[in-house]
Amino acid sequence: MVAVNRARIIAEWQRSGSALRAALLLVEAGLYADAISRMYYAILHTVTAALLTKDFNPPTHRAARNLLNRHFIHTGEIGREWLDYFQRAMNNRLSADYDAEAVFTDVQTDHHRQQAEAFCARIRRYLLAVGFTDAELAASRT
Repeated sequence: MVAVNRARIIAEWQRSGSALRAALLLVEAGLYADAISRMYYAILHTVTAALLTKDFNPPTHRAARNLLNRHFIHTGEIGREWLDYFQRAMNNRLSADYDAEAVFTDVQTDHHRQQAEAFCARIRRYLLAVGFTDAELAASRT
């Protein structure tokens, strides 16, 4: 992996952490739909970081999903459940951002938070397996 990609991967990982932190602040403020949207973006940035390890830079949200499927799910590097969750998160984000009548409860939002954190943790394990260090990943999450 070239140094430019490594730096970009860490930047995507850092953006993921920022999106998760923002989501938690939005939850505290009771802004559940906005929190759902930020949780999705945390996942998207995490997926982008993983795809960059294989020199793929998804130009769209749908491309990120398709590339994740082709290069991680079909290869068995991560389980199918992660793709399913990514798709659900994408659908929820669309509802949260574009459906003014969509309502998310605190319980639903907490469930999404748990899944988003688990998704990011799974990709973190992958990044460690391909040569990133705890220090690189932890430093970029502060």
